[in-house]
Amino acid sequence: MRYVSLIALGLSAGAFAFPTRRIVGGTEAKPKKDDFSFFARVRGCGATLISNCHILGASHCKDSDDARIGAYLSDMESDNDGEPYVDVDIKTITRHPNYNVDSFLDNDIAVYRLKKCLSPDDLNSITIPDVGATKNLNKDQELVTFGFGRDGNTGPQSMVLNKAELVFWPEDDCKKNEAGYDKGLEKGGLEIKLTESMLCAGYPPEDYSRLGTCPGDSGGPLLNLKGSTPDVVGVVSWGKKPCGEYPQVYANTRNLRGWIKDQVCDDADLTVAPICGLANGGDDQPPTGGYTPPTTAELKQAVKEYCDDDGDEQVYNNVPIGQWDLSSVTSLQQVFGNRKQCSRPLKDIGNWNVGKVTNFRKTFRDSIAPVAGTDLSEWDVSKGKDFYQMFWKSKWDGLGTEKWEPTAKTGEDYRGMFKNAREFRNVDHSNWVIDKNARRNSMYDANKDENRPQLVDV
Repeated sequence: MRYVSLIALGLSAGAFAFPTRRIVGGTEAKPKKDDFSFFARVRGCGATLISNCHILGASHCKDSDDARIGAYLSDMESDNDGEPYVDVDIKTITRHPNYNVDSFLDNDIAVYRLKKCLSPDDLNSITIPDVGATKNLNKDQELVTFGFGRDGNTGPQSMVLNKAELVFWPEDDCKKNEAGYDKGLEKGGLEIKLTESMLCAGYPPEDYSRLGTCPGDSGGPLLNLKGSTPDVVGVVSWGKKPCGEYPQVYANTRNLRGWIKDQVCDDADLTVAPICGLANGGDDQPPTGGYTPPTTAELKQAVKEYCDDDGDEQVYNNVPIGQWDLSSVTSLQQVFGNRKQCSRPLKDIGNWNVGKVTNFRKTFRDSIAPVAGTDLSEWDVSKGKDFYQMFWKSKWDGLGTEKWEPTAKTGEDYRGMFKNAREFRNVDHSNWVIDKNARRNSMYDANKDENRPQLVDV
């Protein structure tokens, strides 16, 4: 098999080879079998079309005025052996601001803006992948890369696009490998080390087969093809020679996803960009009508992904939080409990339809800033029975609860609902009607004597 190596800047024999250009131990890509429509050829490097207006590549690659998308032959003057392609001009190249700052080839990623965005006709034969959407890569998870790099440390680059099937190497395994990635070497005055902006992939550890990327492959994609939409999990960056005898290092798009989105998603000309929630057309298009979590567990996970800086928007289908459909959810137990931060606003949860929810236990327990200013006056809590510690120790103003209309029913539990929640002490709940036999221990702080709920026999 051909050996695909993507490393670029060669050092002395047996040393580290940085940005490369070809695949070692792989095979020629098959036009009728392999989808490489998104693969771009950019001045001796690979790259990936990630929107109708943007290409993703490596910072260490040289500037380029043009690119070929769907490249099957390396010669950009050729007819691409009859395979579909689109030649484009590059308007700007934005390299990561922390490229090469803390470590050699750290944050080795760049976004190319096309002079003219691709039209729907251009995109007819192109699949645009997502970027960094895979939350967790498992040891030995199968990945794929494409490139025109060398078939070894010397010699010309490949004339035909090559493909290599690799596996993910966890950081500890990659460091322990004989490549010596944990030895603290130096290049150009910078330390050579693995950072959070990098990941490793190569041949299966139990099946050494001299397989990987090499000079000429730099900037190309490392892909997870297991989902309905391909996902660029890495960008070919660097590695140690001989090509393919060691795991190679890629820019980790999962940890760089936020920066990539900042370069892409605010573009007014976007029509297709899976990383921004604008999906490919056709049968593989993800659902766009809404998001309906079927269980409380999934809802809690969606809130986590929504709030965390590195959260995965695909979990909730990129739908704004105020438009989530909770029609299948009967419990909000601890959905926001103990949450101290959220990178996005939560005020729109006031639009949620919670009419079927019976369990509000610890929903906002010990929560602080994220829900400040949220108006819950439209929440229908009439089915609610369990409000145990719903707002216990919450440090926000609790807007709207005075307009709730809980209905008295047997088995209600209001224990600690507003305990130690100072901002709720002056809220008027005198229109509430609850069972006088309900469990109400410490429903409020002891100093709240007025405006408490009405108690009735059920």
